[in-house]
Amino acid sequence: MKKLFNHIKEDRLLFSSFLFSAILLFLSTILIGIFYTHLPPFLPLFNSLPWGYARIGIKLAFFLPILIGWIIVVINSILCSVIYERIVLLSRFVGATTAAACMTILIFTIQILLLIH
Repeated sequence: MKKLFNHIKEDRLLFSSFLFSAILLFLSTILIGIFYTHLPPFLPLFNSLPWGYARIGIKLAFFLPILIGWIIVVINSILCSVIYERIVLLSRFVGATTAAACMTILIFTIQILLLIH
């Protein structure tokens, strides 16, 4: 297993993208943790749905994007390690996409917190 992730440690771009992703997800978790007690019981989490009760989610569902983000980071790091020997550029694209997804999760978290407060 250690040998599998050596490529990520050796490639500076991959390592920095996955480190950046982890920092962003950790920052999102801290932001939610700080404001969690001040949040109302229902939040407008599903903004792409029509107006009404379909948009509202419980307060605990606010952690769902962060959980999905961690799953994306883990799966993409394994995928990058496997395909690095064959296609280096593709594994770097996957790393950059992972960082972009985590940035989107942080923006979503900040947007909901600003909407509530």
